[in-house]
Amino acid sequence: MSAVWSSLEDREDHLEELLIKVVTTPLSNLDNPADLDFTLSGTDPERTLKEMSFFYSIDSVDLEELNRLLLAESDIPFQPIQASTISGYLNGFIDLVCEYNGRFFIMDYKSNFLGNSYRLWRGSDF
Repeated sequence: MSAVWSSLEDREDHLEELLIKVVTTPLSNLDNPADLDFTLSGTDPERTLKEMSFFYSIDSVDLEELNRLLLAESDIPFQPIQASTISGYLNGFIDLVCEYNGRFFIMDYKSNFLGNSYRLWRGSDF
């Protein structure tokens, strides 16, 4: 469902409201009153890493299991991954890592919903 705005100002107001909700929503166990103040806006910059890079060794990945999982979770046909096509390290970035009340949290932001089926993820559908 998409919203219809009458002006740029309406869109800006909607975006501001959305962002305020995102950064003020409690992120941890709502049953624990001590965690209710844990929000993105309340993270301590001194205890936060943004866009932390990582390297994951893929030399020891069980390719048979990986291919099985990919096949089970996807409607899209794919060429199974072979040992000759995968080696070394997978490199990526973690959006946010922070410490709060002695616990560490790893966060990955998602700002879009592409659908429940990989069939919906075609370029022509974007």
